[in-house]
Amino acid sequence: MTIVSDLNMEDTSMETRNQSKLASSLSLLVGVWIVLSPMWIAVSGDAFVSVIITGIVIIAASIVQYFWSNVLPSWIMGLAAAWLLLATVIYSISPAAAWSQILSAAAVAVLAYWDWAEVSQLQRSGSDHHRTTAA
Repeated sequence: MTIVSDLNMEDTSMETRNQSKLASSLSLLVGVWIVLSPMWIAVSGDAFVSVIITGIVIIAASIVQYFWSNVLPSWIMGLAAAWLLLATVIYSISPAAAWSQILSAAAVAVLAYWDWAEVSQLQRSGSDHHRTTAA
């Protein structure tokens, strides 16, 4: 019975890790869009610097999250999404740039939460997996 339980636990952990990698990959794509979007959507001055730095932070956190099962990169992506949303109010930008940032921030926030949930589940199942019980 324990062998079957351990096999099911490993399948669940692998599926959870794959879900986390998918969320990280999608976050990476959104981060690339954020960095490249000023090529098509006019953003200048401080807003341009903010968009580029925020996109790079999201890309870096996505790459780290892909290879490292920890919730910290998800938190960083969530904070970057919050900043991206706040930056639409702080900086004077075009409506097209504002919509791009709002939609990108929403996507990153959802993906960061999904990644955080998957990694949290993976960490919980990993700690349960190594727990010993009396027979």
